[in-house]
Amino acid sequence: MKNNYCTNCGKKLNEGSMVCPKCGFRVNQVITFQREESTNVLAIVGFCCSLISIVTMGAFAIPALVLSVLGYKEKDKYVNNYSGLAMAGIVISIVTIALIVLYILLSMIVPLLIIIFGIAAAA
Repeated sequence: MKNNYCTNCGKKLNEGSMVCPKCGFRVNQVITFQREESTNVLAIVGFCCSLISIVTMGAFAIPALVLSVLGYKEKDKYVNNYSGLAMAGIVISIVTIALIVLYILLSMIVPLLIIIFGIAAAA
């Protein structure tokens, strides 16, 4: 879809307009460009995957992080960029991954400490 915009304020112009209805700027030259009128699906899917990763104990955390980062990088290409959802997906994914790493480390260290201190207490 081609759109005409005011060169002074960026307001969308009606076809054949010579004066901008918003700022009153006399439009001598109309800039026409192609603008993608779609939604940033990567940001939405990344956010949804990050929420799912919380419930599934991190099963979707890395894909959610990748999709959210890609959605955030692509935010300028879309009218509905959903950059807030992408950023929330990034944060949720990083926190989920950090909690999983912490859980794994603790599940390895605690039994080791029990063995070490358990044997030391018995002796």
